[in-house]
Formats: sequence, structure tokens, C-alpha cells
Amino acid sequence: LLLERDYAFDGALGYLDQHSEESYCIYGIDFEEAIDLGKMFDQYAIFYRSSQSVGYYECASGDAITQRDFQSH
Repeated sequence: LLLERDYAFDGALGYLDQHSEESYCIYGIDFEEAIDLGKMFDQYAIFYRSSQSVGYYECASGDAITQRDFQSH
């Protein structure tokens, strides 16, 4: 699916506490499509980085579980 949509990606390992699972780091994907892909593959949450912030977001709602905004200097 990622190749069909022409996204550049790398394999990754996602984990929280003692749980881990194979994942993907997808470059150039917008937030809404990342959430939609997470839902499509029954993921609880995604890790997402934009130019303004980075965080962990619940797929069902798109709400931030945790988020940090980047500070400009």
C-alpha cells in the first residue's frame, strides 16, 4: 500500500512500556492520511512529527495522547 501511494518509508520498531511492534516511518505523509492508515490497520495510535510539533496520537479520535511543540529560537 505504501509503495502504491508512492511514499518513501523505512521499517521501524514502535514501542510503549513493555509492548513493541514492527512499524513504518513514512516520510511526507500528512496527518489525516497517517491517522486513516492507522485506522485501516487497526492501530491504537501513531507517532507523528510535523514542522511544528511531535507527538503520539490516538487513531480513533486523532487526539494527542502526548505532544511537544518545537520552540523557535
